[in-house]
Amino acid sequence: MSFVSVELGDFGADTDDLFLAAYDSFNNLLGADIFPGSTSDTLVNLSVSFANISYVLFGSTNPQFLNSVFADNLTFTADSTPAIPLPAGGLLLLSGMAGLAFVRRRRT
Repeated sequence: MSFVSVELGDFGADTDDLFLAAYDSFNNLLGADIFPGSTSDTLVNLSVSFANISYVLFGSTNPQFLNSVFADNLTFTADSTPAIPLPAGGLLLLSGMAGLAFVRRRRT
């Protein structure tokens, strides 16, 4: 993915620091978007835009109220890299056919 966006809000009257963090396939943090001090009347849109996002984590940093946060409207943009053809496959097929032709010719 190259872009992730999510709307986060808070159910309770507690104060939460809402976050969205993006990681690559080697578990390296690519970047994060943090909204400090969110309360029940706050709905925030957090987004990150990096190349090669493998997964994201989002929620609250308050360990006492981890289940008091809700998420809505999760959107992402998939990478549009085209499939790369495997040139070695065709080469392998041709060499196999040439080998079979050589073996057949040698037998006769």
